[in-house]
Amino acid sequence: MAVPPAVIVSVAHLDDEERALVLGVLLEELVAWTRGLPGSQRLRALCVFDEIYRFLPPHPANPPTKRPLVALMKQARAFGVGVVIATQNPMDLDYRALGNAGLWCLGRLQTDADRARVVDGLGGADAGFGRELGSKLQHLSPRWFLMRDVHAGDGLTLMQPRWSMSWLRGPLTRAELRKARGGDIPVSSSESADGCDRCSRMEQEGGRTEDFEGMSELVVETRRVLEETAADSPAPALE
Repeated sequence: MAVPPAVIVSVAHLDDEERALVLGVLLEELVAWTRGLPGSQRLRALCVFDEIYRFLPPHPANPPTKRPLVALMKQARAFGVGVVIATQNPMDLDYRALGNAGLWCLGRLQTDADRARVVDGLGGADAGFGRELGSKLQHLSPRWFLMRDVHAGDGLTLMQPRWSMSWLRGPLTRAELRKARGGDIPVSSSESADGCDRCSRMEQEGGRTEDFEGMSELVVETRRVLEETAADSPAPALE
């Protein structure tokens, strides 16, 4: 069986407005692709969005990423497409996203506002349940989580993920990407191996269009991978 392809999109080099625009375009493409699939009870694709702060905010904020993310969380499961979002501030998430989450992994939350938002999202109308959950979330040790699966009847489960090493190196410059990929990425003279001064480069080139030169190619490549995923993973017959 072929290994499913993975597409990683990093927008660390863009400012907040540019990040929302680029990711909004990609998410709209994902929504359009998802709605063209037949129904499925099997997972076809998984969209993982790390550090979702500012991209799925509560009303009245409405960045370009909000509409497609809410649509995916409400509808994509019927087509075999899953969504994983991660944040350190649940208070800053739209209530529709919290209400449509089927699997929760909750780490230590220090603020009362964040704990209250999580309790509300879990349907904690029971005051006793809310106090117990809030106390547990406040006193969890590092790398320990409370897990809740809405499809399981065993309530909250205490979980500790396995240890893994990450140097948290941060985003690569174009020069480093070129070296890693064997020289197939063009690099301007201002992007040396010592680093990339983005602001200086934009000023020298007289505009902010450089970051968007490859957007069309990125969308096309994303669409191609999605189509290949659908072809390699035909939907099973529904009972």
